[in-house]
Amino acid sequence: MIDAVQNDRVLAAENILQKLRDPLTIFFFQFLQLSLPFFTKINREMQSEKPKIQELHSNVTAMYKTLLECYIKRQIILKTPVHQINYENPHNFRPLNEIYLGAQIAMRIDNLDQNQAHILRTRCLDFFIEGATQINQRFDFNSEVLKNMNIINPSTPFRRKI
Repeated sequence: MIDAVQNDRVLAAENILQKLRDPLTIFFFQFLQLSLPFFTKINREMQSEKPKIQELHSNVTAMYKTLLECYIKRQIILKTPVHQINYENPHNFRPLNEIYLGAQIAMRIDNLDQNQAHILRTRCLDFFIEGATQINQRFDFNSEVLKNMNIINPSTPFRRKI
């Protein structure tokens, strides 16, 4: 890359190198390093080849709530059924400086100027919102069928009604 910039004077390579040296890019890559495994895990859960339908609703709901906890006010998550949480409503968001970006970023974000930190937090918030949107498009948290599939879970105790 550096060779292409120095010797060949390739404009695209110059632009890429400039972006790779930008502290915001480095911080955002660290954020992706934290958040992408979460999406890989939820994707695996929803595409599992093993029979896990009886656990799907509770597992996806727990993972989804973990995502929401990064940027939604805690009291909203605790008091609102998951399918009713408005994950796009800014009134439900934590203050921008309280959004969870991971420990690595939290320790170093003060190295950015205020404008850069604001841009980073806004991009990460947008990423969380888009992630929640994508999960909601693919999973029906309000499905009574999925909610009640746990009755076929062998580890669920059988309770006989008398």
